[in-house]
Amino acid sequence: FYGATEGNGALVNVCRKSDRQLRGAVGRGGLGFDLVTGFKIVKFDVENECPIRDSKGHCIEAAPGEPGELLFPIKEDHPSKRFDGYTDPKATEKKVLRDVFKQGDAWFRSGDLLCKDDKGLWHFVDRIGDTFRWKGENVSTMEVSQILSSFPGVEEANVYGVQVPGEAEGRACMAALRGQDLQSREKLDALQSLCEKELPSYARPKFLRILSDMEITGTFKHQKVQLRDQGFDPSKVPDPVFMMDPKSHRYVPMDSQLFTQLQQGRSKL
Repeated sequence: FYGATEGNGALVNVCRKSDRQLRGAVGRGGLGFDLVTGFKIVKFDVENECPIRDSKGHCIEAAPGEPGELLFPIKEDHPSKRFDGYTDPKATEKKVLRDVFKQGDAWFRSGDLLCKDDKGLWHFVDRIGDTFRWKGENVSTMEVSQILSSFPGVEEANVYGVQVPGEAEGRACMAALRGQDLQSREKLDALQSLCEKELPSYARPKFLRILSDMEITGTFKHQKVQLRDQGFDPSKVPDPVFMMDPKSHRYVPMDSQLFTQLQQGRSKL
């Protein structure tokens, strides 16, 4: 299922164990469901974190299988489609998107990227702000963390994008990992092999940070802000950090010398 306490819409997927093709979907529906609920997924610019609008200023509905922001229609005269908002009017307004498909309409912003396939199945993709761009491609932190979490010894994986000096093509993928014996040469090489097998080149972690403990928010989500701000600078990071060396194509320990080379542009990812 998918939903939020303050939201005015929700998705649910009821399936039997034999329905393998339905597993992993957070919602299921057809033409009738779409007509009744009016839920929409609109094209989204992850770099600027805003919906994409056409020449008329209206949002563009995403194609089947294309990730975009999930929107719920707001209808103040409907008991289940109204949005009462928060005690802070500014916070309320941030959750409302206006003039979406016509002048004067209003929609509740889920703050999440989802996609809907041609079978009517809804799939969660990522939180807005977590997805980032690298080398012209969108990187889903959820997709990368799922692959990393499948590696033996990894108990938690927190994925985020970091700025790299001299690199103007977005943010590089970095993963903070908590687990057992992840710093050995054998484990690092095996983890690299898994990423090369399961992830496209642009989504493979360029940096690894090994944590003894993983911080979470009050709602049990991984804390990313501090990790993202610290990046891979050895003077700011108290934990072991490894970088994918572009020459040897292996994870190597990040030290002050290697960090300086990146800063000066003498080493490129």
